Amino acid sequence: MERLLDEIDTQASFFIIAAAEAGILVDFYKRVTVKGRKDPVTRAFRNIYNVPGKRRVHLQDVLDTWAAEVPTAKADIHTFKGALSFRHWLAHGRYWVPKFGRTYDPTSLIRIVARLFQRIGVANN
Repeated sequence: MERLLDEIDTQASFFIIAAAEAGILVDFYKRVTVKGRKDPVTRAFRNIYNVPGKRRVHLQDVLDTWAAEVPTAKADIHTFKGALSFRHWLAHGRYWVPKFGRTYDPTSLIRIVARLFQRIGVANN
């Protein structure tokens, strides 16, 4: 029973991070497609989006732009990137021994995502 509960927590953790990734990318695409926005983050995002021949935008580029444009969010972005490593481990088979430096569970991930979204204003768009 303990293993089943651990697996449920693991799957919930995966979905929390995946939903956060989606929220960040949806915010990105809203910013670059809605006319009239001229804040520094949106301008930087448009520079990424308008690169000729580039087919898709990478989450890392979006996060790095946030870190550059909102220096107060750097620590939260770094923490979220650690959670992305956890998601990567979950998504790609869990066949190696992870070295995250911390443990991730649904509660800690919700805190990480909520703090990041608050810091960068994603939930407000």
